[in-house]
Amino acid sequence: MASKVILLGTIFLFYLATSVLGNGDLTAGYTYGKQLIHHEIYTKKALPLQKRVEEVEIKAPENRTIQGIIVKDMKGNGESYIKRGGIGMNSVTLKLKSEKGHGFKFSVDVYA
Repeated sequence: MASKVILLGTIFLFYLATSVLGNGDLTAGYTYGKQLIHHEIYTKKALPLQKRVEEVEIKAPENRTIQGIIVKDMKGNGESYIKRGGIGMNSVTLKLKSEKGHGFKFSVDVYA
């Protein structure tokens, strides 16, 4: 019984640590064997007491559909998510955000 409690406690602490220390990385879809259609690094400098936000719209060329999205938070303190479109669509809009008082630096790769 004690070993189950220790195991559950360890799992809980691991979950708590990963949720608190998580960063703004985002991965969706598949990239293996797909063509890279967009690669760019987006940066914004910090402003005191303000969150930095940017929406990025990426369109696939020639009626292709987006198959994979990889967003890497290069500073480790931001947030990224898909706002519109995405996998199986011909465009995607990503929202990139920083913590209050911080800037951000994201690497965005989109595959079709």
